[in-house]
Amino acid sequence: MNQIVNLFKCNLNEQVLKVNENSFSKGKIISLLKNLSLTFLSTWVIYAFDIEGDLNLPVIMAIACVAFIINALLPISYRLFFFFIASLVPIFYFFSPAQAFTFIGIALALIGICHLPFSITIRKLLVVLFGICLAFCQYTIKKTGFVGGLALTSNFVSLLGVMFMFRIILYLHELKYQKKKPSIWQSLSYFFTLPNFSFPIFPIIDFKLFNSTYYNKKDTEIYERGVNLIILGLFQLLFYRVVYYLLPLISEVDGVLMFFYYIAISYLFLIRLNGLLNIAIGILRLFGFNLPDIFNYMFLAHGFDDYWRRVNIYWKDFMVKIFYYPIYFKFRKKSTILALTIGTVLTFFFNWFLHSYQWFWVLGKFSLRGPEIVFWSILCILVLVAVVYQTKNRGKANVSHLNNKTWKFACTRALQIIFTNLIIAIIYSLYNSPSFSDWINLLIKIKSSSIIEIGYVLLIFLLTLLSLALGVWMYENEKFRTLFRFFYRSQDIYKFAFLIGVLFITSSFASNLLSKKNQRTLQAYVSHRLNKTDTELQSKGYYEEILTGNQFNSQSWQNESKRPARWIRLNKTGAMIQKDLFVNLKPNIDIIFKDGHLVTNSWGMRDKEYAKKRPEHTTRIAILGGSLEMGTGVDNNEVFENLIEDKLNGNRKTSDPNYEVLNFSISGSSVIENIEKFHKQVKDFEPTHVLLSMHEKEVFHFQKTLKWIKEQSTNTESFEHILKNSPWLYELVNFIEKENLSFDPNMKEDEEIKKGNILIDWCINHLNKKCVEEGIDFSLILFPSLDNKTQNLNEIEHISKKNKIKYYDISTAYLNYNKNLLRIAEWDNHPNAKAHELIADALYLKINKKINLNEN
Repeated sequence: MNQIVNLFKCNLNEQVLKVNENSFSKGKIISLLKNLSLTFLSTWVIYAFDIEGDLNLPVIMAIACVAFIINALLPISYRLFFFFIASLVPIFYFFSPAQAFTFIGIALALIGICHLPFSITIRKLLVVLFGICLAFCQYTIKKTGFVGGLALTSNFVSLLGVMFMFRIILYLHELKYQKKKPSIWQSLSYFFTLPNFSFPIFPIIDFKLFNSTYYNKKDTEIYERGVNLIILGLFQLLFYRVVYYLLPLISEVDGVLMFFYYIAISYLFLIRLNGLLNIAIGILRLFGFNLPDIFNYMFLAHGFDDYWRRVNIYWKDFMVKIFYYPIYFKFRKKSTILALTIGTVLTFFFNWFLHSYQWFWVLGKFSLRGPEIVFWSILCILVLVAVVYQTKNRGKANVSHLNNKTWKFACTRALQIIFTNLIIAIIYSLYNSPSFSDWINLLIKIKSSSIIEIGYVLLIFLLTLLSLALGVWMYENEKFRTLFRFFYRSQDIYKFAFLIGVLFITSSFASNLLSKKNQRTLQAYVSHRLNKTDTELQSKGYYEEILTGNQFNSQSWQNESKRPARWIRLNKTGAMIQKDLFVNLKPNIDIIFKDGHLVTNSWGMRDKEYAKKRPEHTTRIAILGGSLEMGTGVDNNEVFENLIEDKLNGNRKTSDPNYEVLNFSISGSSVIENIEKFHKQVKDFEPTHVLLSMHEKEVFHFQKTLKWIKEQSTNTESFEHILKNSPWLYELVNFIEKENLSFDPNMKEDEEIKKGNILIDWCINHLNKKCVEEGIDFSLILFPSLDNKTQNLNEIEHISKKNKIKYYDISTAYLNYNKNLLRIAEWDNHPNAKAHELIADALYLKINKKINLNEN
């Protein structure tokens, strides 16, 4: 019996057992209750604000909170085994039993390979082969969404990647050099770490450090350090939400002041990574792993080499241990500078490669973007120059030898900090740019700065310098350090006050103290809706079929990481025909598009088969729109236009006409493309009514068409041929020139909205006029939005009233419904089948209420 019990024990050294005796003194009980209370409050805050809900952090924190209590009460020798068991709970929570056991089996197989009785080289090769098989699975899943009888998901393989992609390198490294064989619970706990299952980007924890820090101090001290780090991470993630909403659109950058504001805000997005990794390490400390902090005040770096040492210390240590030191010591005998240069350059090369490798396990594809490569190259050069300079000038007088209690030192250090972070922020904006041209356009906007703007920038710089210098000077002078120590001694009060205060914000009482506008702002903050930039990206994916996963610092990359490779643009399916402005679907196609069954008739419409000539005693309604009206992601019979046709015919009297609703919509169409479709196709079908759909982001959909017009106009002969085939376009071009509405990639959002509304005004008036000439009734449909905005629709409604054009306002069709449940996928904002039902119901009521659809 004792032998069986001993299987679950971990043999710890005498020092650990002595420091962490199992007796519970009064002080220890108070400390445990305090830390448990703070952990519980932190978990409550995470649930209240749904912090990183997409990453399942609330679930992981709830499990950690319960497991922390049990772990603290267990004898210390059994805690490592319990930590492993607690780490298995998320696997069975997130996966089916069959998938969970498969997951555990694959993980154990990988660990087992590391202990095979072969040479370390053979074991490494076997691990690499195993990894290639998993990578193939991830690639296949992204392509098809299915692997094997268990239907393994991308998240399944991603978690295995997170667990093993770096830690197995360190594990094999330690097995090669470590004389003492690790225990089974040390090995299993190293890979099956509880917070692992909530963090696609997880700290690269060194195996030796992981074991050597296990209860190396008094347990209550370690727990308190863990709670402190969790609360710090929580504060950072809440602060990130504020920063997230402050990020302006690139189009809003119009001078040097906005330029520095933009790069500063986007640079502060790194706070999110800080917060996530701090919580991960904090949770591990709750179970006795007294790991060091992962960030060392990175925003206070006073040199590029210092920045490299401070930012993500675990990653830096991993790169130095596995790559830099072996390379450096190999070349050091020849030349120290040569060894530094080769070691740094190759380390940064592997640094870039491993970042892309890391994102492969998250997104299913390597990131080979030019801006990223240039970012790492520039950072490599900056760090190399700093390191070489430090090496050559070692021993010479520099700022570090100044009297650190003087104002000269404080100002110099403050200047170094500002310069370092400014350069990093500028090149980091390159890293986050979709392309070089976007980044160059951002830099060019500095040109339009006024003297007043430059003056403001200099004033802000001076105030920042003085404030930072004052902070450095106070910290370096002993008499002010007592003030810092006072705040440190009172930290428990601040921690409880912070958590309780944050929870108070979510209460109905606090909400009632605010105005309705501020209540909406608070609700947006608590629910963490997308900011302007991510909404714009999603809008582009929504209307123009453009999906991007390059903005890794954005809030939407998590959903993007779940998007399978089969989720492609419509024009990539080969289902579209395009000639100049006229776009149509190919006739008689039958494909699966975004998991929806898409079938077209002989006219290239996603609809039933109709005769071109309208039958007698028939009211024929033509619908013009984009991807929403086409029914992206749903089956043909689920599209709202089919549903409304069935409703109209199902509820008509015997004397009423028959109803036909024809769907001429196609993805990517703006109002201009829909006018072209009306002239080239729609009017030939003799509709009695034309309904043109209008959306929240309608004003932003003209730039693509205006760019095309500008490009075509450079070739006079070709453009004249286009105008000859589309005479109405000649009127539009004249209007664009008259109103100065031409394409401008650097246009500010306010100006884009203003010019977009002018174009909408012209377009709907033109289409209304042509419909009247053809004897067709023309109306607009104001469609509901899944991003909770109606400002642009209000402007379109105003334009309609001004021009006396009928419209059906169904923008509230989704009211009282959870909009997250109305999307076809987490990463795609198109309405699903249920949303199409709501659209059809709302439009049917409006049609019956406002007009009488008589035969024409």
